[in-house]
Amino acid sequence: MWSKIFSPAVCRRELSIWAVCLLLSLAVSIFTIIKYAAPWQEIFSSLGSVIIESLLMYGLVLLLRIAWRIIGYLKQK
Repeated sequence: MWSKIFSPAVCRRELSIWAVCLLLSLAVSIFTIIKYAAPWQEIFSSLGSVIIESLLMYGLVLLLRIAWRIIGYLKQK
């Protein structure tokens, strides 16, 4: 069903964009653990917030991509 709505190339692209957002969010979490000398178990306890942050970051990137496409469309006219 999903392959009729989204092509596999689109799914791979969107998953790779979200993976970058997830890695960036995890890097920020690791940075804060190092900066505040927190125990390394914080990585596992903050995993839920890391996933939520990555989804919010993905949403922001999605909005920016939509705005970029609209601006590009308006410039063509």
